Amino acid sequence: MKLPIHLAVKASFLLALAAFYMLTASGAIIPAADARQKKSKNFPQEQTLNVPRSDGSCAPYDTSWHHLSSCLQKVEDNWDQAKDADRSREAAVAREIAERVLLDDSTRFSADDERISQKSTLIQYLDRGQLIPDAADVHVFQSNDLGQPYNAMGQTDMTRAFLQMSARALDAGGSNKDSLFYRNAAEAMLRTVTDQTSEGGLATIEPCRADTTLDCAWFHSITRRNRPSNQGATLNQNLHALRDFGLIGDFYTGRGWPQPQPLDRLIAEGLNQLFLEAPRQRKGDLPTLEDFLAPPTGSSGVRWMYYGFNRNKPAGRGGYFLGRNGKDCGYQVHVLQLLSRILERAKSKGIWPVERALVCDGPLARAYRDTALRMSTDDPRIWSSNKLPKDSSCSAKHRQTFKTISSYYETALATCH
Repeated sequence: MKLPIHLAVKASFLLALAAFYMLTASGAIIPAADARQKKSKNFPQEQTLNVPRSDGSCAPYDTSWHHLSSCLQKVEDNWDQAKDADRSREAAVAREIAERVLLDDSTRFSADDERISQKSTLIQYLDRGQLIPDAADVHVFQSNDLGQPYNAMGQTDMTRAFLQMSARALDAGGSNKDSLFYRNAAEAMLRTVTDQTSEGGLATIEPCRADTTLDCAWFHSITRRNRPSNQGATLNQNLHALRDFGLIGDFYTGRGWPQPQPLDRLIAEGLNQLFLEAPRQRKGDLPTLEDFLAPPTGSSGVRWMYYGFNRNKPAGRGGYFLGRNGKDCGYQVHVLQLLSRILERAKSKGIWPVERALVCDGPLARAYRDTALRMSTDDPRIWSSNKLPKDSSCSAKHRQTFKTISSYYETALATCH
């Protein structure tokens, strides 16, 4: 006889839980699996989980949180849309899947409280029915092969997914205790992004070189899982974190909940780094948006944006492209899309002087104009050369996305024509 979905999920969860406790050590930081170390690649092909599987789960749970969070969003949607009689079942499914995310080998945690020594005690702590104070310094994160958090974008994605389930627990037949469980887990995930790398987080926040009265911030993501997190300077993923800070802050405001972190200030510090900081001068400096512009190429001197930066390279070096499958053009358009959303919100909230980013001869204006030129002609002599180590192809999807954001830039840069 075939078990109902909620019983099948429960049974598989209990089996996984038993296997977990048989195979893992009792320490709070569980050693990374050797197999995962051997499988590390430069650009791992992650599996996108847009919907739960036929058994109701979101497995495999070691998929990057950026992708896994989309499955949790669908779980939350199912819970939201369930009829009254089915909501308790959907609430139970959501809770089981959330716990499996936390129990997966790729998820780790740290805490000042010595009583939180295993994942079982972590879950009990998160589920204690009251908000965990920031001073408790609990971090929950997906780890790389070095046992470190490695991806700010995935962290903020999963933070948003857990916060949505926290709200759903209050709005769709769950309990206040369940709501606080999800919220505590989300805030521990978010804390990992906003804490300094020296404190086990993913942020580098320091006085700006160009103006030491300001702070500049970068939120690290690195694709490779076998390198230190603070080496990662992937532009679109840093921007994902900044955009998500705004979405998370607006979520808290909408719920009437106090924000656990000064999110608008962190957005402003991230924009300081991109637009107000001086370009890189030495090895170790984090990049500005100007640094992300590659040397001019083609007859029109187009400057493409690098995908990422290795901050351990000397000044004038360190930027790199992906160079495959049209991803360079796609990410350039995506960066422009993310920046338009971040700047629109920053202006509406008055949290940062957006005119500093929209200077007519500034890096953002140049990146927009050069992308527009690329979209206007398929003659590669105009915007590329054989010396440029990138894939300059632009898909129909990327062209359409660029169309949708053009109105923002045309308006914002209207005085530049």
